[in-house]
This record gives sequence, structure tokens and C-alpha cells, in this order.
Amino acid sequence: FIIGSDGHRKPILGLAACKANGRTALATVSSDGDVRVWDPREGDCLRVLAGHTDVIHAVCTVAIDGNEYLATGGKDRTIRLWDLTADEGRVSTTRRGGRTTAACTIRLRGDTVAGVDGSSGVIHLQTAETGTQIGTMGGGLGAVNSLCTVRVESRELVVVASDSGVIQTWDPATGQQTLKEIRRFEYLQAVCAFRVEDGEDLLAIAGADKYRKVIIQFCRPENGRIVHRRRLTDRWKFGESIEGAGRIHAIRQVAGAEPMLATASDNDVILWESTGRYLTRFQGHSQTVRALTEVTVDGRRMLASASDDRTIRIWNLHDGACSAVLTGHLDGVNSLCPVTVGRRPLLASGGKDRMIRLWDPAGGSPVLSIPVYYPVWTCLEVSGLLYAGLSGGSLALNLNTRSQDLPNFWES
Repeated sequence: FIIGSDGHRKPILGLAACKANGRTALATVSSDGDVRVWDPREGDCLRVLAGHTDVIHAVCTVAIDGNEYLATGGKDRTIRLWDLTADEGRVSTTRRGGRTTAACTIRLRGDTVAGVDGSSGVIHLQTAETGTQIGTMGGGLGAVNSLCTVRVESRELVVVASDSGVIQTWDPATGQQTLKEIRRFEYLQAVCAFRVEDGEDLLAIAGADKYRKVIIQFCRPENGRIVHRRRLTDRWKFGESIEGAGRIHAIRQVAGAEPMLATASDNDVILWESTGRYLTRFQGHSQTVRALTEVTVDGRRMLASASDDRTIRIWNLHDGACSAVLTGHLDGVNSLCPVTVGRRPLLASGGKDRMIRLWDPAGGSPVLSIPVYYPVWTCLEVSGLLYAGLSGGSLALNLNTRSQDLPNFWES
């Protein structure tokens, strides 16, 4: 009979006999980047091991301290060891779990993470330290692009932006929806909370109209009404279409005495004053910019951007100069956040190469690389942990453990 007729999507380049939970099994590797473990008697696929980001052309078994592991190697320049006696949690033969495309931190019974399933729009509320789910909200919106929190009076609300153009707000304390599906765009691309000079909390929203023209606006989180702020632009008008922009992939407030708004537009980063006046455009990435975050370098506030070109750039907010280009990811970078490890400010990134990397933003050098087996869509620091939203769920990493507890991952 034939084994694997409905398995690998591309040619099989290697195979090896192995043990899976005490049974004789067959492991195959392929150009599709997956490792599959088969029952040679029945022809069933027992597991799909995801982690490599390119063609895999070598596979064998290796014994370490009396335990057998499966070793694989490929064009992504990594060798991976797989424990086939482990639980099925990190791999699956069919569905690999919900896609956590966006997340934010809320105060609810301590620090809680709100992570959204990007396909269904369901928001999962989880405790940061244990991952215990304490509630769900939302759903039915379709693809969700962005998530943030905003204060309305004494309440902290979760804001959801969907590809269908709908904005919703939810009260995590009660699980009730507070803003009923306000639609401001045909396609809503990104949202973030923005605190203006007088202390008022607004929402900065970016989307596209029916002609696919990109627009950025401020609105009130309690009722969704558009706020028309003073327009002093010398190039583009805030609230009108941005010439040459195909899509806004990220939007973020840059804090300071004079708050600014940063937007990731295609290959560029654009800065705006809180009044809506265009300030400047940072150019340097060769492909789409996916993520933005503030980062501290030698006591100065800087802006970091991540791109499909596999790089992270650090920008000086005063003169727009690129002070560092961080390279090391093997595929596009989707997410960024600042983290503190042993009182040391670092920058965390996650990407399509299924790796989380930590960087010293001052010198641009890599500090730590951790394989997570799934593409990373979002990341944030909460309760001293690094939370990562993956295409196969989510995880939290304690980066403040002793360095010797992660001997295989620390960069030399």
C-alpha cells in the first residue's frame, strides 16, 4: 500500500525509521518544510512537526542519555531535535490551533492577556502567568487585524478592528459589548489608543474606503464619532486619503511631551503630529513594514520597525536617521515589543521563520534566539513574561530565568 499519498505537499527528500511513543514509526522530510511521522502498518500520519522554515533534506535518529530523538536538517541552516515521546500539544496532523493575530494587556484579576483568534474574531482572556482562560468575548467579525485597550471614564475597554471595517469595544470585566459595531471604513486595517495633550483618550484608526484609498482618523471610543482635529498639514490631510499608500499595517502612539502618531505604510514609516500635521517619512525598508514599537537606546526614545524584508530598523525620532539595521531573521518579521531582561532593556521580535529573537537595540547585536515551531504574529511583555501570539495558539516565556537554563538559545 501507499504511505503518505495525502501528506506532504512537495517531494519527499528523506526518511528514517524511528520510535514514536514506543512504537516503530517512519519519519519523512520534504521540500514543504514539514516533518511527518507515520504508522508504517496502517499508513496513518501520526504527527506533523512544524519548525523548519525551508526545505528539509536530512533526517536521522540520535541517542542522548539513553533517549532517542529525531534529528532533521535543512536549507534554513538549522538542525532540530524532536522528542517523539512528548505530548501532542505542539504538533498536530490536521488543525494546528487558532491563529492569535493580535493581543493586548489588561488589568483583570492581575495582569491578563487578551488574545484574539484572527479567523473567528473571538477574544480569549488568559492569565499571564499560567495561561488559564478566564473568559471569552466577541466573535463573528471574521478576520481581525488589530487589538488595543483604551480608557473610557474609569473602565478599561478592549477595542477590536476587523477587516470588514467594523470597530467594536468590549468591557473585559463584564464580558459585554459597549460599542455596537461602528463601521467607519470598508476595510479597517489598524487601531491604537491615542492620548492627546489635554489627557483625552481617543482611538487612532486606519482603513480604506470603497476605492481602496487609505485614510487615518481619530474617533471617540465611547461612541465611535469622528474627531476633526486641527489640520496644519503641508503634504497630506489627516482624515483624507494618503497618496501612494496601499495599506496601513501598524499604527502606534509615540509618547513624549508632544505625542506623535507613527504609521507603517507599505515600505515606509510616517510620523504625524497629534494635530494631524504630517511630519516626516522614514525610508529604508525594501518590503512591507509590519510592526512598530518604541524602544530605549542609551536613555533616548527611538522607534523600531519590522518588515517583510527580514530586517528590523532603529530610527532616531528627531532627525529620521536609521541608527541600526538588525539582521538574523530568515523570513519576514511580523511583531516587535520592548522587554526587560535582568534590568537590561532589549527588543523582542517574532516572525514567519518561527523564531523569537532578542536584540540589544544599542549595539544591534542578537542576544537570544528561541524556536517556537509556529509563525509569530504578535508579541508583548506582561508580568515579566514575553507573550507571543502564534499561528498555532500562544505561549509565554520567562526570559528572566538564569541564562544557563536556556543553554542552547543564548547567542555567543
